Amino acid sequence: MRWSARQRTGDAENPHRLDKQNRNAVRVARMAQQAVSGAGGARRTRACGYSGEAEYETIAAVKSAVDIPVIANGDIATPEKALRVLELTGADRVMIGRAAQGRPWIFREIEYFFATGAKLRRRRSRRYAVC
Repeated sequence: MRWSARQRTGDAENPHRLDKQNRNAVRVARMAQQAVSGAGGARRTRACGYSGEAEYETIAAVKSAVDIPVIANGDIATPEKALRVLELTGADRVMIGRAAQGRPWIFREIEYFFATGAKLRRRRSRRYAVC
């Protein structure tokens, strides 16, 4: 059985140095390539937490360094952004995280946009008066 791996960028040997100056995503992805069937893209360093921009350049570096599928994630909240991330990184797939909370239809919107190039029109919900 083959597994997939997800990682945060940084220096695993010195956990206090998990920041943008000590990225290790390419090295870890090359090691993982020996045992897994896919790698999840690193969106930020541990030092960044949930702040800052996703590191698409790091995901692109990982994709060019390994032969296994790479999944990009981070800050993807629209179909247009999903396509842009795929173009920027060369990743094989995108992964949606917090953007799907409270908005589970985002997957359908992205699928429709990729298939047609158009935005999916939202259905208007019917509201009924309760007496």
